[in-house]
Amino acid sequence: GIEGFYIAVQGGIKDLSRPKLFFSEKAEKFTCVVLDLEPWHLALKLEAFVVLGLDTNVSTTQPRSLNKMISECRTHLQDELDYILRENKITDCKITMNYANYECSIVKHYGVTLQGWPLALLPV
Repeated sequence: GIEGFYIAVQGGIKDLSRPKLFFSEKAEKFTCVVLDLEPWHLALKLEAFVVLGLDTNVSTTQPRSLNKMISECRTHLQDELDYILRENKITDCKITMNYANYECSIVKHYGVTLQGWPLALLPV
């Protein structure tokens, strides 16, 4: 027989579909035992990698520092906040993401929330 897995994730923030995944029994065991990941977590990691555009910044020869990755995440979050505010005609002004006062400055003032973001990690 054939063993394997299939994962499909959204290609960007405009695609509003949940990850779709299929794992054969042995492929699921491989993911859990060898990769130490539940299949659903692997799908979420792939989705984050794709949606944040990290595939364009990956270097296979040199690891990035934690500070560099945090900086890239902040840049992506800022770019998406700008896009959402502009596309929804909330404001044309550039609003700086405010991590320290996120709830008041972003959520209450503009009605924009980070969906699925582990808020316990704020401020980043």
